Amino acid sequence: MANNLYKSAIIFSQFRELNMILTALKISNMKQLNNEFLPFFYRLRLVIALISIYDLFHYLVYKM
Repeated sequence: MANNLYKSAIIFSQFRELNMILTALKISNMKQLNNEFLPFFYRLRLVIALISIYDLFHYLVYKM
């Protein structure tokens, strides 16, 4: 009985450590994704803004 409790405690401890490791990996992966995609989204937003300015200029020059 005591041996089973000891094994259960070890298994529980290992699962708890595994859960902490997985949480740390998720956080690390999210930071990596942010570092990779935020510059891309910034450039995309800049391109969209430039297209909007071009469309406005085109409208003002050629439609009026």
